[in-house]
Amino acid sequence: MLQSSSIKWFCVLISSFTLLSLSACQSNKNDKKNAQRSAYLNPPITGTDVPFSSDKLDAAKGDTLVYKTGSVVVIPPNAFLDKAGNVITGEVELKFREFIDPLDFYLAGINMNYDSAGTVYNFVSSGMCEILAFKDGEPLFVNPENKPSVHLSTKFNNPDHSVYFYDSTQNRWIKKGEAVVTDVNQLQSTIPGVMAQTNIEYIQPVMPQKATGESPVIKVIIEPGSYEELMVYDNLQFQIDDKVSTFNPADAKEEWSDISLIPGKQKGTYALRFSNSKRSVTYAAKPVLQGADYDKALKVFEKKNAEYKKAMTKRIDKENKNYANFQKDSIAQQRLIEENKKIAEMNKIIEKRNQEMAKKYAEDEAAYKKEMEERKSLNLMTSFSIDGFGIWNCDRVLPIENFPIYAKFIDEKGEVLSLTHIANVYENENTMMTFSDNNIRVAKSGGTMIYGINNGLFSYALIDNPEAAGINEQTKEHSFTFRTVTADQNNYTYLRSLVKW
Repeated sequence: MLQSSSIKWFCVLISSFTLLSLSACQSNKNDKKNAQRSAYLNPPITGTDVPFSSDKLDAAKGDTLVYKTGSVVVIPPNAFLDKAGNVITGEVELKFREFIDPLDFYLAGINMNYDSAGTVYNFVSSGMCEILAFKDGEPLFVNPENKPSVHLSTKFNNPDHSVYFYDSTQNRWIKKGEAVVTDVNQLQSTIPGVMAQTNIEYIQPVMPQKATGESPVIKVIIEPGSYEELMVYDNLQFQIDDKVSTFNPADAKEEWSDISLIPGKQKGTYALRFSNSKRSVTYAAKPVLQGADYDKALKVFEKKNAEYKKAMTKRIDKENKNYANFQKDSIAQQRLIEENKKIAEMNKIIEKRNQEMAKKYAEDEAAYKKEMEERKSLNLMTSFSIDGFGIWNCDRVLPIENFPIYAKFIDEKGEVLSLTHIANVYENENTMMTFSDNNIRVAKSGGTMIYGINNGLFSYALIDNPEAAGINEQTKEHSFTFRTVTADQNNYTYLRSLVKW
């Protein structure tokens, strides 16, 4: 029956172009990819290097690539150029790999020294990667008008890290700018600013109307929260507008399973739609009250309407002041606009990453958990755009507190070893220090791990506690016992299992 139905309400929540001079170490045309990298990498062992991920993408469309570490590379449309500066179309191969710790730096043969004004410092990394692109085997270059961006998962949240690119033509690191570190759990959707729009929506109440008695009146119970502009009135009814739709008395006797209240084009008018499994009817109507209910409602309306006008006046005044401030400080406003744009883009990147990571989790839960344990964090991302393909590094220059010592390298039987590619890794810093001979340096606090190559095999020594091992700043010489892996262990997967810190 019409007089005892409720309105159902459904809500949907919308919730520099740089041409690199590449020196090839091989003349074989099929080895161009290795030639592109040979100028700035010197891996100490064959077959243990950090592996690449390889993806194919449409150069004209671009893509967002998510890797198992949670890192993301965004390739905009038309991001690639050939050596003549022409925009590339068609299928492109993108190769990407990350270097997460000193073992990766070491096995890839990456130089962690930074020369500034004639003084050599050591890099401490918060994220490093290599990104390359090829078309039919030929190396490609970055389009300065559409630069790719890299977003590395990291566990370091230090604001002092800058972005560096390894320039193979100069054989040194070039500072490119500052990295942006984002905590994805605290990312805001907007940044308040002089032109920030209020998210408060003011609803103007509908002025009550008296029932005229000229056409039928229907009482409809409105579900709480459905129509805020009508909720201020008690005993509200709806009077049929006979000029729009003629009321059929037979409809009052029929059982209806659903009633919908739809706002009309003219303010204060609605369409009442009654339906069941057999048919539906719609009547144009307006909200009305009768007798004392009308008098009471009129007082409520006057109060609510005064509150609405006051709120809107304050809002308009605030927006006018905001606009005046904006005119005075357009630079600040532009900065906020750009920042909001970056946040919106970052939200899209994180959404894409979470979707892809969820897929990887579903496909191989054990591998995912192992990866997350190794990577330690998915909450921080360090982001930067690139203007060239090669190795990119987020680093800070930091002096390591250590002391010199002459090291004797021996095996587990006490036999003297002649090691090459000697490097130290320190427990408390994500860096590596290389040495050309037995004169090395040991950290003053924390452990030190020494890497070396023994007849083509990876070899290492571990000093968990220098003081307990009898090593201090007065020690001039010390014998370090090395363990050399076997030939079948001399691979990237096994060597990763040896990482202590």
